[in-house]
Amino acid sequence: MDEVRWPVTVEGDWGPDQARAARSKLQLYFQNQRKSGGGECRVEAEDGAPRAAVIFGSEEVRERVLARDDHQIVLQDRTFRLRLTPAAVSEVVFVSD
Repeated sequence: MDEVRWPVTVEGDWGPDQARAARSKLQLYFQNQRKSGGGECRVEAEDGAPRAAVIFGSEEVRERVLARDDHQIVLQDRTFRLRLTPAAVSEVVFVSD
């Protein structure tokens, strides 16, 4: 995926100490079409923040993900419900390391 195309802002209630693990889980979750409806994507997250930008390679994949009502990940034996909102490319300001 060469360009930022179809971003979604994802928010959860994980703490700063869980942010790195959350970013990894989000990547795996949103790449899995069966679990999330997703596909090719990358995740960008601000260190310690309870949110991330998931950038999909196609509008179709993003719309499929947004059409699902229930998204959640499990971190350290705790389930976090995810809140998704479509974002414009200009809104993606997070930086991954």
